[in-house]
Amino acid sequence: MPDTSAALKRFDVALSFPGEHRAFVEGVAARLSAVLGKEQVLYDKYYEAEFARINLNVYLPKLYRTQSELIVVFLCPEYQQKQWCKLEWRHIGSLIASIDEGKIMLFRYGYEGDFSELGILPGDGTIDFKGRSPEDIADRIVERFKINGGQIRGDGPLPDETAPPPVDISRIDRYAPAELIGREAETKLIEDTWAKAVAGETPRARVMAFVALGGEGKTALVAKWAVAMAGKGWPDAEAAFAWSFYSQGTKERATSADAFLDWAVDKLGVKTATISAHAKGEAIAEAMMRRRALLVLDGVELDVAAGELVAVLGPNGAGKSTLLRILTGEIEPGKGSVTRPKKFGVLQQDQFAFDQFRVIHTVIMGNAPLWKALAERDILYAKPHEELTDEDGMRLGELEGVVGDEGGYTAETDAAVLMDGLGVDASLHERRMSELQGGQKVRVLLA
Repeated sequence: MPDTSAALKRFDVALSFPGEHRAFVEGVAARLSAVLGKEQVLYDKYYEAEFARINLNVYLPKLYRTQSELIVVFLCPEYQQKQWCKLEWRHIGSLIASIDEGKIMLFRYGYEGDFSELGILPGDGTIDFKGRSPEDIADRIVERFKINGGQIRGDGPLPDETAPPPVDISRIDRYAPAELIGREAETKLIEDTWAKAVAGETPRARVMAFVALGGEGKTALVAKWAVAMAGKGWPDAEAAFAWSFYSQGTKERATSADAFLDWAVDKLGVKTATISAHAKGEAIAEAMMRRRALLVLDGVELDVAAGELVAVLGPNGAGKSTLLRILTGEIEPGKGSVTRPKKFGVLQQDQFAFDQFRVIHTVIMGNAPLWKALAERDILYAKPHEELTDEDGMRLGELEGVVGDEGGYTAETDAAVLMDGLGVDASLHERRMSELQGGQKVRVLLA
């Protein structure tokens, strides 16, 4: 029989998985935390401070074998290849053919391949989690935990699946038109995205934004869909809320988000350690992750004052990198437009991307129009004089105009002044970036 002394173990459930399925497992961990208690779930992101240690490769696997009542393994072809999965399995696999083998619960991602290298044979039972929601899989894990004799220590019971979900869309339902014409594609996009969230597809859809000028029907579109879902009783939803950042009954913008935070904290029934807006926001986000919930925000605008710092946070696949690339102009938005100032800076995270360039040129490259004009001008000037055409001459005139407008004739002097202010010694200006230390590279990229 399996060991039922769950109270003697630090963790009720331990999760072993490859990074390819982190987004899905994160949802599983959130659901388990709501039911068992966060401290009873061994999920690496919950213990970053504890795991930042020497010999983690020895410390972590032992937690699976000796400190976890139920060990959940998410199998896929990548699992057998990942270093940390192998380390964890070294201790997990040792339980096979022992009195504690019942502590292992196996999931697989639509794969019927050979796991015999891990000691898993064709006759061993697994659950295919492909196409299923994280909440569904978490509930199966809790069910198995109870079968093994585990006792739930947390105070978060499973939601009553028979009770209607908590719903409040009163702030937007008034904007739902009797008929919505010409928005079939957008409506289908909402429906498909919600279906993916329900199915727990990876990458899991978490955030959907409709961006358009005022009066183009964004609110009416979402309100119409929400009212239709309400008419069906909100199938597959555990909660549904909607908030408008416009004053009640008007289209005048509210001046603060404090009212929304207080409303959401009350609706979700969460408690915060402090009354700060940051603490409330974190509590709301965590409560939303614990359930399959919908939150509609109407009239969202982001105002960033001069000198303020803004961080874009979100799970893998939420679109953080895509958003930043749209803002910087690396990619074009599918719809809408982005207006940028004439000059703005982007600090690249890849310190090695400019290793082949001189330091002074790397700084000048921060002005993309100028650098492009200089490069094209140099190519034309490199042509033998007799090969220059009238078109080349006209183009050179245009390029000289760009260089002048962009401050190209003083660019090296200006770059040197910038680097001097950032502590980059003048002796480094003509060197290649590959010759600089990491801290020096960051200063150059900041310039």
